[in-house]
Amino acid sequence: MRQLRKIIPFLTLGDFKMNNATTSRRVFMKTGVGALAAGLVARFSSDVFAQPAPPALRVRQSVTSLNPNGSEIAALKAGVSEMKRRTNANANDPTGWRGQALIHQNHCPHANFFFLPWHRAYLYHFEQICRDASGVADFVLPYWDWSADRELPSVFWGADNSLSHAGREISQTSQASLFAVGTNIMTGILQSSSFTNIASSPPNPLEQRRLATKGALEGGPHDYIHGFVAGDMSTYMSPLDPCFWLHHANIDRIWAEWTDRHPNGNISDTGWRGWNFANNFVDVSGNSLPNVTVGSMLSTYDLGYRYNTQSPIPPGNPTPSPLVRPLFLAQAPNNALLTGAAPLATEIDLGTDIRREINTISKTRIDDIWNAKKKAPSVSLTVEGVRPPKDLNVVIRVFINCNYLSRETPAIDPHYVGSIAFFEHGDHGDGGAHAEDSTQSYSFDLTSTIQALASVNAYNENEPIEVQLLPVPIHGDAVYSEDISIKGYKIEYSESESR
Repeated sequence: MRQLRKIIPFLTLGDFKMNNATTSRRVFMKTGVGALAAGLVARFSSDVFAQPAPPALRVRQSVTSLNPNGSEIAALKAGVSEMKRRTNANANDPTGWRGQALIHQNHCPHANFFFLPWHRAYLYHFEQICRDASGVADFVLPYWDWSADRELPSVFWGADNSLSHAGREISQTSQASLFAVGTNIMTGILQSSSFTNIASSPPNPLEQRRLATKGALEGGPHDYIHGFVAGDMSTYMSPLDPCFWLHHANIDRIWAEWTDRHPNGNISDTGWRGWNFANNFVDVSGNSLPNVTVGSMLSTYDLGYRYNTQSPIPPGNPTPSPLVRPLFLAQAPNNALLTGAAPLATEIDLGTDIRREINTISKTRIDDIWNAKKKAPSVSLTVEGVRPPKDLNVVIRVFINCNYLSRETPAIDPHYVGSIAFFEHGDHGDGGAHAEDSTQSYSFDLTSTIQALASVNAYNENEPIEVQLLPVPIHGDAVYSEDISIKGYKIEYSESESR
């Protein structure tokens, strides 16, 4: 109305009142002033007040829901073929297939909290390049949901197929392990309110490729799928295998769903949000991008896409929470060797404070604790200083307090916590800042495990927590023979402002 008055200054709000003291609506509309005002209101309602509809979000779909002979898969194959052609014509073309893989080799962060936003940015710009290469304006990158479809989908196999790749150590019928990608594992990751459980922890000092502690998503399903497919997927040149992109689209989808469930979960830390992946990525013309911050990568909706498992409507504006620091800590130095002969079992004396909080969690619903404290409790287990073996064909199953543990104990057993898998270790091939210590640490949220044990009367509040590690080959049934060194363990209790 203020804009209307600027054009018709003699109009006041009183002119629009329909009571005995003013002109009636019928008289008003018959006058020239009334007609002029009506016309201007109509024009302003369409030209000024109406906002253009936001552009439609691109929707990333599960690759197995698409017709393998349909237009979406044809566009993906065409884009990959063109990018491979570019590499054959010029090995240094950054929009070529090898050029895109080199971005990962030279810049990718792992085992720290830059892992998820960096790979989201990587996929985002790859999708644009692949769209341009395909010549299909509405191309959208699909994802491989390896929890629902544990075999590498059929579109990645067959002769004369740009999505096929030599050197994989799986067949078309090989299935990913339920211990790594089972629905109960993914449900636990999505339910956890712990930011570091989904995103991995902050490096110290704050460097893009400095190793910290891997969260359950990165150290479990992510690393496992790389080792399961193997070949190039076991290396930092893993993007040479086309399934890499759909594997990481699924990792991105899980983070997006976690963010939707925990809208305040992505931390407020300015060192994280303000970090700039400067000149890591290129646009469709091959130009380096100088300004790609973590903060710009936190919402798929803001980036113009969503997954078909997300709501079409974005959640409300979040209030980021601070990075949670542990309130109580229990440690158990170990310096032991894990072999394939028997599980490695280590008791952790919790002490009074952590035991009190864990016992509360074992007896009380998380919602009730939240209602009482307005904070969400979390108990985490960290396996520290794991030195990756030379033979990466292994996954370590992690249990607690299971007195009947064997290789036959199923992934749905309430004592099961999660798994440790190994992606290529060392210095990323670039002599990075963390090359001096190639040990890695892995963190798990024990909260749901403790509640699962309590629900079947298998949690004894007076006993210490015994951590059990069982190494099992990814491929084959032989007893894993290489020793794996472990420095120790810690259990932490914390409370988060995000649910």
